[in-house]
Amino acid sequence: MKSLKYRLKKHEVNIINTDWNKYDDRLMKAVERGEVDKVAAVLSKKGITPTKLDVEGRSAFHLAATRGHLDCLNQILGHNVDITATDATDLKKFKKFGLGAEFLELYT
Repeated sequence: MKSLKYRLKKHEVNIINTDWNKYDDRLMKAVERGEVDKVAAVLSKKGITPTKLDVEGRSAFHLAATRGHLDCLNQILGHNVDITATDATDLKKFKKFGLGAEFLELYT
């Protein structure tokens, strides 16, 4: 029998991804490629949340930070994103790129 922790974790992933749509996918792909114009176009769609987690627990917001796509990150920050949102690895990515407390203070 599977543990309760395993079942809850599996259930949590399903809850996170129930409303993932094609625009969320397009946003992730645009951020992965560093395509600022496409990021801006997708962000103009209604209901897009750059901090929404995919199946792997990643968000477009955090992906832009880890890949060093500062132009994409600036586009995302321009859409009132919750900068305190975390993904599967929390804020370690921001610290990796020197975007620690100063970054959070700047955008809060």
